[in-house]
Order: sequence, then structure tokens, then C-alpha cells
Amino acid sequence: MESENGSGELMTEWVESTTGLERVVEVGLRVAPTVASVATAAVDIAQVIGSTPEAPVRIVGIGVEGNRVVVTLAITIGTTSDITSGAATARMAVGLVARLVECLAHYDPAFTALPDPDSVDALIGSRVDEQPGTLARAMCVLAGQA
Repeated sequence: MESENGSGELMTEWVESTTGLERVVEVGLRVAPTVASVATAAVDIAQVIGSTPEAPVRIVGIGVEGNRVVVTLAITIGTTSDITSGAATARMAVGLVARLVECLAHYDPAFTALPDPDSVDALIGSRVDEQPGTLARAMCVLAGQA
């Protein structure tokens, strides 16, 4: 049923423009080392991420909350069909989430929403994700140690 203002046509156009696109599920995981442990945390985070180069994980946010530097990671679990079928890539991604939580346990890992892409935290995170060698530097700067 179409309304008088043509919103039915707009909805139809939008649905047609998304044909062929699949939704992808991402899990946000934040780790929040204290200011005193940022240097060690940066090494640990980089090591876990680097140990599985084929894994669908990226840094999407870095910021400060109180006396902690918060690093937000996005782990791509897969498309909805990958997840419902139990595809190997989805199972690998879930295993990665478990490994991240276990390996980074002393930095208070927690599931979280992904930051707004226009936020300062997301901007810093995207720059660091593009240049992984800058993670420690960015974390130390935010902790006031640079």
C-alpha cells in the first residue's frame, strides 16, 4: 500500500538498490588497559591481532576513559548466511573472539558497540589500523606518556 507522499516508491527504490548486498555481523570488543600498562598492552594487542593475519579483525577506535586507554576492535563474524550455516570462516571468527578475550583478559575485555565512524576515537582507530606500527605510539600519547 502506497501513501500519498510517495514513500512507498522510495522504499521500493531503496530495497531494489540493496539487491545483492548481504548483511555482515561484526562484534565489538573493547580492551581498557590502565595508563600504567599501555606500552605492554599495545604489544599484547598487536601480537594477538598479528598472530592470525587472515582473521577479520581491525582496530576501530582508540580513546581515553578516566585512567584507561580504550581500544575497540571489530571482529567480522560473517554474513548472516555464513553464521546460520556454521561456515568455517564464521567459526574461525568466533574462535578469534574467544582467543582475544582470553589473551587480553588482564585489560578488562568487554563486548561493546562500535564507535560512531565520525568520532575522534574512530578517526584515531582507523589511522592506527592503516599503520599497525603506530598502535603503541597512539596509546602512549593518549596516556600522556609521549
